[in-house]
Amino acid sequence: VFSILDHALRRDPQSHRVIGALLGVRSEDGMEVEVRNCFAIPHTETEEQVEVDVEYQKNMLSLQLKANPREVLLGWYTTSLDLNNFSALIQNFFASPETGTFPHPAVHLTVSTEAGRHVDARTYISAPVGVNAERASESCLFIPVPYEIRYGEAEKSGLELITGAKDSESRAAPVVTD
Repeated sequence: VFSILDHALRRDPQSHRVIGALLGVRSEDGMEVEVRNCFAIPHTETEEQVEVDVEYQKNMLSLQLKANPREVLLGWYTTSLDLNNFSALIQNFFASPETGTFPHPAVHLTVSTEAGRHVDARTYISAPVGVNAERASESCLFIPVPYEIRYGEAEKSGLELITGAKDSESRAAPVVTD
């Protein structure tokens, strides 16, 4: 979640949202996943079209899997709770046999990043929708799936430190060292 929030903070101010790939492990039956890693994917989005840097995604995925050979591609994330045709297009890319998680469904994680509001996360998988062949790539049914955010003691300490900054007028929290 920290990596996703960091990506959102560093985005181009004209960008409505950012996207990236989710990596981790899958249970033997494929029914449970654990997201352990992610990386940002450059993209541009207008009202009419979305363009994803597919070559960058392939290269980064290859490097990530070399560094973490036990991990697999699980799906993708975005910093918008909105689900639209562009979301379906990207979802179908991540679920495809050539570039995605096939035969397993791609996980889609949405994370809200509005300043001053609680971070809201939602997870989905998708199913094809009966549409004509021309619209199949930009259509799918997003199905909500349950999720749980877990973190260890180190992450808990970091979260508590960061949370302390919300009550400070300077919005800063001092780091205490040994």
